[in-house]
Amino acid sequence: MVFVNSADWTVKAPAARTLAEAGAAVFVDKPLGGGHGDWQIYEGLVAAGARISGGSALQWIHRPAATDARGGRFAVHGDVVDYGVHAAALALACLGTGVERVSAIRGEVGALVFDAFWSEGVRARVEVHPGGPGGYDAWLETRASPGEFTPVDIDLSTLTRDHLEQALPYLLADGSPRWTIHDLLLPERMIAAAQRSAQRGSSVDLSEQEPVQFDTASFIRRYRKAVGRG
Repeated sequence: MVFVNSADWTVKAPAARTLAEAGAAVFVDKPLGGGHGDWQIYEGLVAAGARISGGSALQWIHRPAATDARGGRFAVHGDVVDYGVHAAALALACLGTGVERVSAIRGEVGALVFDAFWSEGVRARVEVHPGGPGGYDAWLETRASPGEFTPVDIDLSTLTRDHLEQALPYLLADGSPRWTIHDLLLPERMIAAAQRSAQRGSSVDLSEQEPVQFDTASFIRRYRKAVGRG
């Protein structure tokens, strides 16, 4: 099994393909790819029998006790894509993967706020805000207390361990995946659709097949500067 990680999102899917075709199971850190072409590579590999997992650790948390949640707010501070994937992944972990469409509320530089709509009538607000203090911010609205929010307790100290404990059995051919490759790519598709929604001024259905490519080069420049290498 091989772990794949890079600040250049566009190299991950080709690397995963090379490794998978050589017979390795592949764990890919989030985001799994830089756009539509990369997502197609992953789906094709898994359809051909490759074992690929990874993504945001927040998608692998154990669902909070409020299983009857009808909505919520999921917010992060950080890069719109790199950390926006975390916010979308947390929403999926808490509310399920039946997202059908998204509608942007704001999409100014460095920030993205959108509503996501589930097939079961669930609605959630996903927010990505610039840098600042960092960290995750999440609430659920439960049926028992309409209009009120119950904090979701996220233990960051165990995120990586919990992620690996759930992903490794499948990768090592000793179990079924908790999340399909389609599920793991959903957070990225949600962010991409929200960006298109902000540009169009209208909601975007996740079933749309419009090719999309994230601005990876711009992220690499910001990342290198943030870690003192730019």
